[in-house]
Amino acid sequence: MKQFFVVIFALLFVACDYNMDSFRRHNAPTIFEIRTSDGVQKGMAQYMDSIKIAQIRTVQLTFKDDVKSLNAKVYFDKGENNISAILNNTDTIKHNISYTVAIDEPVQINFIGRKQGQVAGTLEFSDYYGEKSSTLLELFVFNNLYPVCRLQIKEVKELSDYEYLIDLSSSFDRDARFGGNITTYEYKIGNYYSLTTDRDAIYHIFPTAGTYDVKCRVKDNDGAWSDIVSTKITI
Repeated sequence: MKQFFVVIFALLFVACDYNMDSFRRHNAPTIFEIRTSDGVQKGMAQYMDSIKIAQIRTVQLTFKDDVKSLNAKVYFDKGENNISAILNNTDTIKHNISYTVAIDEPVQINFIGRKQGQVAGTLEFSDYYGEKSSTLLELFVFNNLYPVCRLQIKEVKELSDYEYLIDLSSSFDRDARFGGNITTYEYKIGNYYSLTTDRDAIYHIFPTAGTYDVKCRVKDNDGAWSDIVSTKITI
């Protein structure tokens, strides 16, 4: 009787092992898509992006697989300390540490720029059967880009023959796609007028006919001023 149970157990073990191999043979790799916070879809083979220091770059991954969860790992080849990576707003992602993610809902990774430089590595997902899918990570962390001041002066002559519009509305922040924007506009006219404001254009009545120096600059939301733009205007 004892031998009978041993034989039955052995047959069951072989059957289970055969079924596992069968499932493994028919198992397909995980398919996933990467979408950034600005709606740009990156596909699967490679995720390349630029990240501004102290800014968050949110990446969302959606999966297609028959299993309920996956093991996620990141292998950093270069620049691990140039970023922080937060998984689903809870776990800080470290090199070669496994994290469990559910595939029935999007997975979110927040990349935060810490130091200027390049980041290279691999984001890997493996399922219950050990089938792996991965994407290459190539990120560049950069410092704040200075804004650019654009100055236009136009005749108005509604309230006075000396009335002009001083317009900085064409100014821009060079890292606008990473959250940069113009917050402050500075106007200096001759030696008698200076204004710092959030208005991108002002009306000004010059006191008398003559030639005046007009100097302007703009500041971005990181506190950086542009180069001064100056011109002479003859009234």
